[in-house]
Amino acid sequence: MSSIKAAIDKLSRATGYGEMSTAYTNMLYGTNHRGVGNPVPANRDNSGITFFTRPSCNLTYDNIQGNRTLLPLGTFNPRTIQRAIRTMLDPESAKYRDVTCPMVNHRSPFIAMLTNNLLTLDGYPDVAPQTYSSKEGILGQTWSMYDGVFRVVQQFDLVANFRNITGDPITTLFNSWINYGISVKMGDMVPYARAIVENEIDTDTGIYRFTLDPTRRYIQKMAKTIAFPISSPMGAAFNFVGEQTYAQATEQINVQFRCMGADYNDPIIVSEFNRLVAEFEPELTIVRATEEGVEIAGNYYQIPHRLLKEANYFGIPLINPYTFELMWFVNRDELDYLGLFQGNN
Repeated sequence: MSSIKAAIDKLSRATGYGEMSTAYTNMLYGTNHRGVGNPVPANRDNSGITFFTRPSCNLTYDNIQGNRTLLPLGTFNPRTIQRAIRTMLDPESAKYRDVTCPMVNHRSPFIAMLTNNLLTLDGYPDVAPQTYSSKEGILGQTWSMYDGVFRVVQQFDLVANFRNITGDPITTLFNSWINYGISVKMGDMVPYARAIVENEIDTDTGIYRFTLDPTRRYIQKMAKTIAFPISSPMGAAFNFVGEQTYAQATEQINVQFRCMGADYNDPIIVSEFNRLVAEFEPELTIVRATEEGVEIAGNYYQIPHRLLKEANYFGIPLINPYTFELMWFVNRDELDYLGLFQGNN
């Protein structure tokens, strides 16, 4: 095998491409002065994954009495879309009042329905720092320099396009989300006491955007922004075309988010992501992290990379702060249900 490798390296070097086994090193080290092309493969990052964190809306029974259009969310039937939406928007009710839904993992801080049906997400601004230019000299000469911050600090809008699904729960989710926010502003509903004391806006969501490597194992690029929805696609549901049996206007749902600044490729994004997961599930607190893996506080088991397909739709994510590996963990009940890797963690 080594002789074949040596022969290939000799042949490629003779044709000007350098040794194929050190193509990346050659590209970094010296100039391709023969202009015969660069044998380093083009970048092929995976489009990755997007997480939307759950807000902290106060959707307790007493509070929703102030808005009759939100009353359906107060259903006592846990196996309904209304109860699912309520637990997505009000994780505190699941944590402290046992208002749960078997269709929503209350241990996870993310709205899985939005991640699973997201088609496009557009609008991230480029990093364009301000500059300063001097006054003209006697010959009209000037000079310029950086004069700003290397961050996106201004507000901007993201447009998310979701695939609609049976029952139209995504439209109901955003309509309820915005309805609650406006009701709090009008005084018809009130936030939780904690949010009032801490002066916290309880309708915000964190949007984590991760670009992954081709194996969908390691994070290549990351972004985070704080946002809230500012459009509800409810109106499109009532458009009518007599020649169409099914409403095509609601096959996809466009939602606009107002965002307040953004962090790009900042390692603190990893720390904030892991702290958020630990806040919802303390057993997933990272006790120790190395390049080989992480040690967590509780009885959770990491899904081996080779078994992620068999365990799809199961697991809560964590990020290894050393390698930026996106790892997935299941608890003992899920482990027994899957029956895939007992004894491995």
